[in-house]
Amino acid sequence: MKAFIRRLHRLEENAMPQVDLASQRNADLLRERRRRRMEAAGIPFVDLSRAPALHGARRLSVAETLRDIRRTRYQAATNGVGR
Repeated sequence: MKAFIRRLHRLEENAMPQVDLASQRNADLLRERRRRRMEAAGIPFVDLSRAPALHGARRLSVAETLRDIRRTRYQAATNGVGR
């Protein structure tokens, strides 16, 4: 099982896309447009994409990132219900 997990981690590291400045600028532009649209519609904007992508000195795997986003959204949804 350890060998399988190590191999999976190696595959995730090799398949992880490299972030370049152009793609980062495009992502920032889209994020800003989405924020403005939501604020114009009166919907509060919560930027979940700025959650820490690094955990310690290593990047999170795809599965860890999805789990983290789901946990954050669930906490945001449950905090709003009790008020």
